[in-house]
Amino acid sequence: MTEYKAFSNTVVVFKEPTISQIVPKSGPNAGKETSVLEFKAYKPHFVKQQDGSFQQDKDGTEFFSVRYYGKESSAKRMAAGIKEGMMLEVRGDVSTREFTGKNGKQMQENVLTAKGIAVSLNQPGLKIDYSRPKAKEQETER
Repeated sequence: MTEYKAFSNTVVVFKEPTISQIVPKSGPNAGKETSVLEFKAYKPHFVKQQDGSFQQDKDGTEFFSVRYYGKESSAKRMAAGIKEGMMLEVRGDVSTREFTGKNGKQMQENVLTAKGIAVSLNQPGLKIDYSRPKAKEQETER
């Protein structure tokens, strides 16, 4: 049985997102079409060096398939803002999925089911172009 562990950390996107549609057979959205936003990411592991600096340790780096389930409009809006190399703050649950690879070998995949995804605002190269949505004018009857 797969064990779910809580996850709340920064990941780096290394493969652009895709969106697919599913119809769950059980759970609160059973029978309703649901969008799945999916992308590949990793959580880098750094080791402190003798001189006090930090160096990335590739052996300790964790890789994930990040999945977010929700409405199609939300998935499309999120996918448009996720780019390769971005740092994202992700909160959710991690489980391990076992499968047989193309070469016939048994393999494992870390699946991060995201409940929340946010852009890390302190990353280099980030530009924000946000304009506040206009409030809908109330229709008044005369």
